[in-house]
Amino acid sequence: MRLTKTIVAAAIACVGAFPAVAHHSTTTFYFTDPIEVSGDIEELVWANPHGILVVKDAKGGFWVGELAAVVDLAAQGLNPTKLPKGLHVDLKALPSRDGSNRIHIQVIKADGNVIFDTKE
Repeated sequence: MRLTKTIVAAAIACVGAFPAVAHHSTTTFYFTDPIEVSGDIEELVWANPHGILVVKDAKGGFWVGELAAVVDLAAQGLNPTKLPKGLHVDLKALPSRDGSNRIHIQVIKADGNVIFDTKE
């Protein structure tokens, strides 16, 4: 009986892990030819499983940018106070494969200074 409970518990743990693994896939983005997006921050969602940055460009278009997990962002020195609403930012990002304005943010610059870079 004890072995059965252990097997059931392990199976539940494995099944529960699959959505998290699938969720963090970046295969929905192109990995070549990053694009540049400039605009003002409309919203920052600082929550797991990863941060989201919404930017409004000069033409009024909205870009929804995925970031890393907030623990990783914080480890690189980024925090919500560095990305206030209205801040003008220049982004380097991987574009979505479906052609939408969804991006995976690689670099964030404000006032010419890099405040986030996935390579650091």
